Amino acid sequence: MCFSLLFTLAVTAQDQFDSLNVTYQGSWGFGQSFSMGTNQSGNLKFVGSGAGVIILDVTDPANPVKVSEFSTRGLVDAIYFEESTSRLFVTAYFGGFEIWDLANVASPSKIGGGSVIGLPRGGIYGDGNYVYVVSVADGVQVFDITDPATPVFIGSCPINPDYLAWSSDKSGNYIYVALSEGGMEVVDVSVPSNPVIAGTYNDIVYGVDVIDDIAYVVSYGFGLNTLNVSDASNITVTGTCAVPGFPYRVNVVGNYAYIGNTDYGSDGGVNVIDISAPANPTLVTTYSGFAQYIAASGNSMAFTGSNMLCTILDLTVPASPVLAATYSLPNFIGDMHVNGNYAYTGNNGFRVFDVTDKTNPVQIGYNVTDGSIVRTAGNHAVYIRESMTSNNPVMVMDITDPTNPALLGQYNSPVMTNDLEVRDNYAFVSCWWDGIRIVNFADPSNPTLVSHAMGFASGGTPGVTYCYAQALDVDGNYLYIIDYGPFTEEDTKGLYILDISDVSNPVLVKRFTGIQSYGYDLDAVGNFVYIADNYGGMEVIDVTDKENPVQRGYCSLPDGSNSVTVTENMAFVADYIRGGIQVVDVSNPDNPFVAGYYAPSGCFAISADVEGTYIYLADGAGGFQIYNTSLITATKPDYTLPAVSSTGCPNPFSDRLFIKAGITGKTAGKLIISDAAGNYITTLLPVNQNQEEVIYEWNGKTASGHNTVPGFYFYRSEDGSVSGKVVRM
Repeated sequence: MCFSLLFTLAVTAQDQFDSLNVTYQGSWGFGQSFSMGTNQSGNLKFVGSGAGVIILDVTDPANPVKVSEFSTRGLVDAIYFEESTSRLFVTAYFGGFEIWDLANVASPSKIGGGSVIGLPRGGIYGDGNYVYVVSVADGVQVFDITDPATPVFIGSCPINPDYLAWSSDKSGNYIYVALSEGGMEVVDVSVPSNPVIAGTYNDIVYGVDVIDDIAYVVSYGFGLNTLNVSDASNITVTGTCAVPGFPYRVNVVGNYAYIGNTDYGSDGGVNVIDISAPANPTLVTTYSGFAQYIAASGNSMAFTGSNMLCTILDLTVPASPVLAATYSLPNFIGDMHVNGNYAYTGNNGFRVFDVTDKTNPVQIGYNVTDGSIVRTAGNHAVYIRESMTSNNPVMVMDITDPTNPALLGQYNSPVMTNDLEVRDNYAFVSCWWDGIRIVNFADPSNPTLVSHAMGFASGGTPGVTYCYAQALDVDGNYLYIIDYGPFTEEDTKGLYILDISDVSNPVLVKRFTGIQSYGYDLDAVGNFVYIADNYGGMEVIDVTDKENPVQRGYCSLPDGSNSVTVTENMAFVADYIRGGIQVVDVSNPDNPFVAGYYAPSGCFAISADVEGTYIYLADGAGGFQIYNTSLITATKPDYTLPAVSSTGCPNPFSDRLFIKAGITGKTAGKLIISDAAGNYITTLLPVNQNQEEVIYEWNGKTASGHNTVPGFYFYRSEDGSVSGKVVRM
C-alpha cells in the first residue's frame, strides 16, 4: 500500500462521515507524525502524532516531559497555537478542523470545530474570531468562530487547481500558500468574508515562513530564497542560498532559518542558514538526519521524520544546534485483538489498552518489543511482525499483569511473517512464500516449531507443493490459506484447505481455484470461508464439502478490503480509506449485502476485531477507533433451555454429557460440537446404538483435550437431521 496520503477527494470533510447502524464511540489516535507546532517562547512543542497531539514541555530540552495528549477525529496535518487565547487549532483530515482550549495545558478540552471542503492539509490559523483553513485542492476557507462550538463558514478563495497546497504561513492579513511545482499564491484575508488572490510567485515552493516583509521559501531546485513581499502584487527575489538535498520546511528564529531537509543521504537533516543579511543568506551547518516536520522557537527545535522519534535540538547556540533528547512516538496500527476489557496491539512496541470506557480507551501497559499482530490465549499473547523481510520472531508475551507485559520466549522464524492465528497452545503463522508454520508454545519460554507446510522449494510445483500464504485461519481440524496469485507466471492463486487433525503433519485436502477475489484476508466460520477482496468486496465460499468448495456469494464494497471477521451472521470488513468499516449481512450466503457502515474511518481502515456489540478498528497511522453497532446483540444469543432438551439430553452439565438422538430408520454418524460463536470444538462418535436411538458421550473437552469454558454449545449431525444445544456450567 502507498501511504503518501495523496488522497484529494473534494468532499466536505466532516460531513463525509456517513453511517448506517454503526456509531462512533471513541479512539486512541496516536501514530506517525505529519505535523509540528510550538508556542512563541518555545517551551511547548505540539507534536502531531497520527490522529492526535502530544504536548511536550521542553523548557529543559534535554528532559522533554509529556504534559498531556489528546486524540482527534482524523490525521493531524497542521497545528497552530494562538497565544492570546491559549487555543490550539488543528486540522483533522476527514474530520475538518478542531479547536482545543489549552488554558490548562495539562488538561486540554475540545471547545469546537467544523467541516471544510476537501482535505485541510495545507495549514490552519486562528486570529481572534476567525479561523483560516487551507485545503489541499480547494483553497483558503474562512470561518467565524465567535461561538467555537458552531463555526460559521463566511468566505473562501480558490487556488490554482492544477497544484496541491501542502504547506503555508500567515503573516498579518496575508496567507502564503506553497503549491510546490505551482509556486506560491498570496491570499489577502483583510476582509475575512472575501479573501482574494493578491499575488503569485512562480518558482517551486515546498515550505514558507514569513517574517515582516520577507518570505523565506525553500525548494530542492534553489535551496532557500528570500523574497520581498512588501508588495504582494510584485514579489521579488532578494537573496539565494544553495542548499543540497531536499529542503522541505523552514522556520525562522532570530537571525537563522532552520530548514527541514528530507534527503535520505548525507544532506538530510536540519540545515542552518544565517539570514542576518537577508540579501546574502549563508549555509552555516547541517545537523544530519531526516527532518520532515519542524517547529523552532526560543532555545529549542523539534522535528519528526521517517523514524518513530521526535528529536529535540538545543538552540542555545543558534548557529550550532546539538542533540538534546529524543522522544519515542507510536507509528502504525495494522492489527489489534480484544479480549474482555483489554485490547492488544503492536505499534512501536507491545501495547495494552483498557477499553472499559469505550469513549476513552487508555494505554495501561507497554513493552518495547516491537511487532504488529497479536492473538491471546489465556495469560499469554502470541505476537509477530507483519514483515516481508526474513528472520522474524514468533514471540510469546506474558499478559498476566496487563500493566506490565513481558516477553517470555520466542521461536525465530527464518522467513517473513504475515498473519497469525492461535488455537489452544498452537500458533499458526503464514509466511508468504514459505507457506505456513505451526509453533507450539505450551512452554512459553521455549516455543518450538511443530510443522511446516506449503513452503517454496526449488523444483516444487506451484499450487501443489507450495503457495504464497497471504493470510490464514483455523476452524476445527482445518486450516485455510488465501493466496492472491502474486506472480502471473506461477499458478498459485486460490483457497487452500489443509487437514491439521495431526498438527505435526498438515495435509493439503484441496486447492480451490474458483475464487474471484484478490484475497487479502479470510475468516473461516463453520461451513463458510469469507474472503476480503483487496480490489473492493467480500466473497463467500461454501466449504461444507472440503474436497468440493463452492463459490456462493459476493458483495461489492467501496474500497480495497483489508480484513474480514465474522460473528452472528455479520461480516465486519475493514475497507481502507473510502469504505471505513463495512458490515455485511451473510445470513444468506448467496446474497450478502451491506447492512451497516461507518465511512470513512479517519485514516486507513486496516483490520477490525469485534467484541460484543463493539467494533475495534485498527486505523493505520490514525491509531484505532471503537464503534458500536445495532446489528449484533450485546451478548451471545440467549438460548434458554429446559431442564431436559428436545432430544432427551440432561441439561445443564459440568463434566459429562450424554446426548440421546432418535435415528429411526437411519444409521448413526458423527456429531459435531461447536461453541456459541460457531467455532468447532470436537467430533463425537456413538458410544451405544439400538434400533430407535443412538447415544453420544462428551466429556466437555476440545478435540485437542483441553477443557472448554462454561457456556452454550451446539451439536449437529453431519446430515443435519439431529441438532440441539446444551449448556456447560
